Amino acid sequence: LTLIVAATTARGIGKHGNLPWRLSAEMKYFARVTTRTPSGSPANTKNAVIMGRKTWESIPPKFRPLKGRINVVLSRSEDVLLTSSLKNALLLLSKIGISGTQHSPSSSHEQKLNRAYVIGGSSVYNEALKLSQTRHVLLTKVYKDFDCDTFFPIDLEGETGKSDGWRRQTKKELEVFTGEDFGQSVERQSQGDVEFEFCLFSK
Repeated sequence: LTLIVAATTARGIGKHGNLPWRLSAEMKYFARVTTRTPSGSPANTKNAVIMGRKTWESIPPKFRPLKGRINVVLSRSEDVLLTSSLKNALLLLSKIGISGTQHSPSSSHEQKLNRAYVIGGSSVYNEALKLSQTRHVLLTKVYKDFDCDTFFPIDLEGETGKSDGWRRQTKKELEVFTGEDFGQSVERQSQGDVEFEFCLFSK
């Protein structure tokens, strides 16, 4: 299980249910990484993105569901219920490959699951961080202060993160994990007056 998140140095990730910044390069990175499967994978292999109801609702309707990925939404509201907890979501995803949908056992609908990414929000991240199968966090560090009311649960490089076993990986390890090629680019990128950096933490 992999978490993917963009956060300020103060761990801010959102304001009023939306991203406080507009970083097109970061959004394209998110789309590529969460969609990409290993070369040579069967055509029916997909990644899953797991999110809370508020994160789902923050995605513009024209982009829902996120294309090319299995979308799993956690909600305790009956009218939008897909699954009520992260553990149930993982149980649901464990059945992918047996049948690609809950309604049709036909082999033509079978899908194979590659990776599952948790994409928010804060309470879902918090739940995921407590699971033993959560081994990676793809963090985009945003080096500008934004007014946020939602935060990532822990500082991965702080005392809590270190005591939980999180360690930052090298740029090469980030490239291998994501399939991205950063070439000779500097670690920090910028868009407008906002600097940001792609990182991988593992344990």
